[in-house]
Amino acid sequence: MNVALVGQNITQLRKQHGLTQQGLSELTGITQPKICRLELGNNPDPQYSTLERIATALNCKVADLTGDCGPRSDLLNS
Repeated sequence: MNVALVGQNITQLRKQHGLTQQGLSELTGITQPKICRLELGNNPDPQYSTLERIATALNCKVADLTGDCGPRSDLLNS
């Protein structure tokens, strides 16, 4: 898993949803510092359950965050 790509995708989708890191933290129950580390790619092996919670809050799939199937253009361009 490319953690830098995961971080970029989280940041991009979070901003498109009009959320701050704190807002995403409140929706997911994940601390803001952890979200910051994820976005910066400073978490070498994020847990799947963490990515699931973020994906749910951002109305996307984990694969959209990891880039396993490429970003969904309908989410990125909305």
